[in-house]
Amino acid sequence: MSISGDNQDDNDALEFVCNIDDMTSEELSFACKQLFKSGALDVFTSPIFMKKGRQAFLLTVLCKRCDRESVLHSLFENTTTIGVREHICKKICSFKRNSVGCHSIRRG
Repeated sequence: MSISGDNQDDNDALEFVCNIDDMTSEELSFACKQLFKSGALDVFTSPIFMKKGRQAFLLTVLCKRCDRESVLHSLFENTTTIGVREHICKKICSFKRNSVGCHSIRRG
């Protein structure tokens, strides 16, 4: 198995995270579809509890640096969030070889 993570431009991703407590699941599903259309590599939600025990969603979006503006625009346009946390993530990809041939598995 070899691991690729040397080229910064190819393996860096941006992660946007925000808390959503005032959207329905259907509205959030639509927002996720729009985020993918705007260039997001991955979009997912996690259930969380906010202050006073209110249920909410943690929305996480990964994208390439070159798609930053379009993804942020879609995030603010299609969700009720008023702020986003941004992180730079280094993606490390493992490339495995099986008995049939070569294939790559991306983890990150």
